Amino acid sequence: MATNPFDEYLDKLLDHLNMLNGFLSTLNEQLTNFRNLCNQYIEEGKLEKSKLVSGSSLVIRDLTEWPANGWAICYPSGKFVTQGEEYINMIETLISRESSWTISQAYEAFETFLKDITASYLLLHQVHKDVISQNLSNFNKYLEKQKKGLSSTTFQYWRDFIDRCYKANTKILELLRTIAPDIQKVEKKNNRAIDLTQWFEVATEVRHAVTHSSSLIKNEKMYNWTPNARLLLTNHFHGTYRQGGYILYSTMANAKECLTILAEYAYTIYKNLSELNSYDWYDILLKKRSQ
Repeated sequence: MATNPFDEYLDKLLDHLNMLNGFLSTLNEQLTNFRNLCNQYIEEGKLEKSKLVSGSSLVIRDLTEWPANGWAICYPSGKFVTQGEEYINMIETLISRESSWTISQAYEAFETFLKDITASYLLLHQVHKDVISQNLSNFNKYLEKQKKGLSSTTFQYWRDFIDRCYKANTKILELLRTIAPDIQKVEKKNNRAIDLTQWFEVATEVRHAVTHSSSLIKNEKMYNWTPNARLLLTNHFHGTYRQGGYILYSTMANAKECLTILAEYAYTIYKNLSELNSYDWYDILLKKRSQ
């Protein structure tokens, strides 16, 4: 079989997801050990719970002040204090926040993989121009107007094409399903018994909520969701419904499962695009095992 040009994109994604997994696991281990040690010392009478305290204040300048002595004058903008039992319990909050951040970062890494592997495919196998003809025409007009001298023989041309004409990840996935129809078969029928198209829709809103809405998926974002999509949300992303929407309280298990499913989804896409063009795909995971 020919050397697989898609290897680098899956490799990059898997390495990043493993790094995120490692960071989260290490943080959880260290904070859990710290909590256990605190509780042990408290039980043995070596530490008073009330003595556990952490406080901080963000100090700011008035940017229009020019003190005569040249020294900046700083003012407290507020304070943050946690003490006693609350100090210990904050470990759960920190792990939850890191879990949510991990989900968000994993999603963005998967997004980069989607764009890169699709652009690479279009560069190497320009046999689906009928599928993208209208978008391609509009993109070329845009390049001409912007006086951008990109050639369709370069990866950057196709990467910019994806960025401009397929801004939603769902649109990229639709294109990939057209190119490799077997992708959709796996999305709908797989050994996880998950509809990956609906799971991804839910994960997209989870990522948006974590990044932009203080972990709240607003009701209007879920208005057209199917009952199965709502079930995927509650089963795979811990949280609770409240007025205004669904507030996420991500767990480490949620984050690790998300990392795993995104890796498996990416591998499915990689495998199907590879098989379509008789590229070797089987060895990539065996190589990971031996590293």
